[in-house]
Amino acid sequence: MVKRCRRLHVVRRGEETQHARAVVILQQVMVGGAGHRIVGIRFSECAELIGVYELAVTGEVSPRDLSAGESYTVYLEYKLAGSTSGLKGSVQTSSLRLYGEQILATNKVSIDPEARGSASDVTYPVRRGDGWLELKLAEFTNDDDMLTEKGVIVDIREKDLTIKKAGLIVEGMEFRNN
Repeated sequence: MVKRCRRLHVVRRGEETQHARAVVILQQVMVGGAGHRIVGIRFSECAELIGVYELAVTGEVSPRDLSAGESYTVYLEYKLAGSTSGLKGSVQTSSLRLYGEQILATNKVSIDPEARGSASDVTYPVRRGDGWLELKLAEFTNDDDMLTEKGVIVDIREKDLTIKKAGLIVEGMEFRNN
């Protein structure tokens, strides 16, 4: 089962119009052998970060919308724009929280696909066949205790206020059962 989060915040509330904009991405869906023929075109509404000092992308899902007893991995799905700033070589923090701010886990991650391997304790993105990047943010089991919670919240943050960040195009956050 794959579940997209219903609530996805790319920047702090009140700053959406100044620092992020909605963009529509046109994707060709291809199948077939070596020649790959186009069978359709898909539109994705995404959010593009156009300039912020504190990077924060947060997704939330109700545990009751997920299968009970299953383990899940949460991925950020994104691309980097042709022109980016403040995103290369940086390390962010991802966290898994319950509604009410109880933190269950934190991880070091990097949205920069070219930084792969520069630090052993950092998770790096993987490029999918359609050109988008996936970054593993968290893992959890939707057990009986989790099912009593109002929401599971996963986020990725970088709080270096000295560097302006731009060029992150977020397609979504996906909760996939393992």
